[in-house]
Amino acid sequence: MSLNIRKNDIYYMLEHNLDLKLGPVVIPASTLAINIKIFINNHKLIEDDSNTDLIQLISSKFQKFWTLCDYSTTEEVSRDSQHSFSIICKEELFRDYNRCITLSSIDISIYALTNSTDLMLDELLLDFNYLLTSWYISIEQIYPFVFSINGRKFIKLNLHWHKRMMLEVLGSNTFIDISRFILPLIGITKSTFITLSLLKDSKSYPSILAESNLNTRKSTSIIKSFPLQIIDMNDVD
Repeated sequence: MSLNIRKNDIYYMLEHNLDLKLGPVVIPASTLAINIKIFINNHKLIEDDSNTDLIQLISSKFQKFWTLCDYSTTEEVSRDSQHSFSIICKEELFRDYNRCITLSSIDISIYALTNSTDLMLDELLLDFNYLLTSWYISIEQIYPFVFSINGRKFIKLNLHWHKRMMLEVLGSNTFIDISRFILPLIGITKSTFITLSLLKDSKSYPSILAESNLNTRKSTSIIKSFPLQIIDMNDVD
């Protein structure tokens, strides 16, 4: 899959590769690696003595979104890696289940082509964010249990009550056929909780970026509630 856009005199392209086989239910592996390659005029950004701080700064801006998806995340930057950097996501939601097809890595390559010699980091990341958001809206529809912020929260809540019911009724929750359990929830998640479905809803919702206490979260329009900042643009100089 690739996306291509032009903004003024800069051409952008995003390509991605997913390490999995297609199936009706796809969940994250226990460790999901988001591998990012950034190319400026076909020159790949990698860590070296001259740009360590730059790579560290850029990678830190990619981490927050995946934390919102309910992963435990860390950044991985190494000059021995073929990637510019990686965001390593530790999966907690489906960690006890291995009967479904799992996604263990995503390779994303972002290209910027320009004749300009004066590229501003904040403008570059803003354009990258636009490109990644467009990609995310498409991929979320296909694999909501991996990518959907609200879809994963919905599954988390249903898994909690299903396990509690199993414990109370059967006296054990150690065996759950997760694929059979979540298969009926795929349609509900896609029709109700993914971004495009939420954008069709005229209701007001608490902001997903606000504090976690639901009693103090202020309701707002759907566009403000789900801004989809894949890259954290705060404090970018």
